[in-house]
Amino acid sequence: MAGMPDAPTSSRRPQGRVGATAVRALFLMMVVAVLASAGFVLAPADAVQAQPQLGIPEQFWVEDWGTRSHRPIQASPRYVGDHVVVYVEEYVELSDYTVLDLGSKFDGIIYPTLTTALGSEPDPGVDGDHRIAILIYDFNDPTDSIDGSFDYRDMDLSVGFPYSNRREMFYLNLRALRTDPYCAPNLAAHEFTHLIVHYRGVMLDPSGRSESEPAWLVE
Repeated sequence: MAGMPDAPTSSRRPQGRVGATAVRALFLMMVVAVLASAGFVLAPADAVQAQPQLGIPEQFWVEDWGTRSHRPIQASPRYVGDHVVVYVEEYVELSDYTVLDLGSKFDGIIYPTLTTALGSEPDPGVDGDHRIAILIYDFNDPTDSIDGSFDYRDMDLSVGFPYSNRREMFYLNLRALRTDPYCAPNLAAHEFTHLIVHYRGVMLDPSGRSESEPAWLVE
């Protein structure tokens, strides 16, 4: 579900500076050791992702509900707000009005209402961003009955899911939004509730005996 980390880039240095490079590396190791002893935890390099930019595509892993397998897609941010980034799969048609209506209502109504009632989501998230990601794509659902989904493995990295998108996010079915453009905010509120409840009821439960979600949250 998440885009796989980019391949690492290598910085080539002149051969005559190998000694200086080694000294710098030793110094950095000492700094890390001092910070660790003081209680600081340095996040992995791939934990913080680049800030989303309108129209610049990113890679995600998504579930194909027809084959029940995962595949990579490209999706671009169409709305970047205070609490949410709305991504839309590349090369599909979805009106700007639908995207703007979803993003603005999530920022202004859904997010403050649900976080006040249920508590906060991870903030900042595992990707270092305080915003929720909503990914709109064609679920390829042969039953034509699944309008949205949330996969906790995107934000709970302890499970080691290979298709994790490594961020707090959920998914909306493009076909559902095309059929009824006004349903997007309601679907988003439902899936965001799943996200908050899982985080607060499961990931923050120190007992390890987390209860299932209430029946009213399950589709």
